[in-house]
This record gives sequence, structure tokens and C-alpha cells, in this order.
Amino acid sequence: MRVRRRFGGLLFVAALCAGCAAPKPYAISQADQQRFTAGLIRVERAGKAPLIEGLSNCIVYKAQYDGQRITGWKAALGADWGGTYPAFLTGCMDQSLAYRNGEVRVYLCARAIGAGGGCNNGGYYRSRTGERPWLRSWNQIRWAALPP
Repeated sequence: MRVRRRFGGLLFVAALCAGCAAPKPYAISQADQQRFTAGLIRVERAGKAPLIEGLSNCIVYKAQYDGQRITGWKAALGADWGGTYPAFLTGCMDQSLAYRNGEVRVYLCARAIGAGGGCNNGGYYRSRTGERPWLRSWNQIRWAALPP
């Protein structure tokens, strides 16, 4: 009887400890995964924290860390940065986020409310760091630095 109690107690303690496992480093919450359905990239970097960026409503957000936890998101790029219309006068029509050839690649297309078509703000963007400096292009041939 005594052996059963000890064994049962050990199983109970083991079950409690399994539920208290340390969280995965740089884990992206379920809420953030749903928020960034338009695009979410994670790039592992040797000896550094990973580069994690999400895309939502024509804004690129970069993960902010405290140790190995994601504690928030900072806007790294918006379609209205360097654009002709403020963001509140536009709607996001198209967007994409990818990591290729050592660069974060972004396409943003924001159309002014009431405009006939095309993209009034946005274009193609690329950055090696996922934040400023960004290069912008409308045709992916001629690139210019986005003003600070």
C-alpha cells in the first residue's frame, strides 16, 4: 500500500513538472500567428537572436525581445513611409513578406480611398536588417534609399 502511494505521488509530481516545461525560446504566440497571417518570417542567425518579422495591413513589424521572449512588436516599415498619402486615407490592397538572398523583401500596395486603381503608396522594399535602411523600387530594377 505504501509503495502504491509513493508511486502515485511520483506520477503526480512528474505530471506537474511536464506542464511546467520551459517555453520555447523566441516562441511566437498563437495570437501573433493569427495577427500576421499575411506574412511571418523567422530567420535563424548564428550567435544572435533570430530575425522575426510579421506583416499586417501594409505594415511590417519587427519582434522585440527581453532575453529569449518576444515582448512586443515595433513598426519597421509602412506603406505610407515616403508615400504621398497618410495611412488613414488609404486601404491596403496587396502585401507580401519574404526572406531571400540575405534580405527581407516586402511588397506593399496601398490605394487612396476613392482612387481609381493602382498603388498610391508602397512598392517593393528590401533590407538586410529588416529595418532601416530600406531600399524602395516600383519596378525592382532601380532602387533608391527610403528617406529617414
